[in-house]
Amino acid sequence: MQPDSISWARRSALCLAGTGVLISVVIGCQGCQRAPGADVVATVNDKEIMRADLEKYYKASLGETPETPSPQQADIQRLNLLRGMIEDEILQQRAAKLNLVASDEDVNAKLTELKALSTQEEFDTQLKARGQTLDDLKRDIRRGLTTTKLLNKEIESKINITDGDITNYYNTHKSEFNFIEPRFHLPR
Repeated sequence: MQPDSISWARRSALCLAGTGVLISVVIGCQGCQRAPGADVVATVNDKEIMRADLEKYYKASLGETPETPSPQQADIQRLNLLRGMIEDEILQQRAAKLNLVASDEDVNAKLTELKALSTQEEFDTQLKARGQTLDDLKRDIRRGLTTTKLLNKEIESKINITDGDITNYYNTHKSEFNFIEPRFHLPR
């Protein structure tokens, strides 16, 4: 085996990850009238995910780590990030369809909350260190708040756990809650 060749296990993992992304892209691209551009890495219901955005998230995910990942590790990380971007886009589109997109007031309130944690100079330094602009941060805040609104409406609002449910669960699982308290004796 050549030293620079990919092992069978890695090749399989890359293949599986690539297949998952390919399926997501194909599903998102069904019914597309035109071929995506060279800079498009995925399409979700006519919304293109650009290579530049993927690379921006990839570089941000590396942070300040001193060692550079191998090409295979970098590809796996990019594929995982792309999967996350596709899933996020699906959530954003679902939220938009249900009119659950965070308002400008929501975004500004959250931004004010974040700014209150530091001075303006520290805030600007943190943005620069992450390679973000204020508009990038606002977009990320909006997407996060929108996702939270969607999850609250579609999932959390449908969960109904009563005190009786809690009592029944406790009574049927009592043995799991019996903990022996550790005792410590300190010399005087």
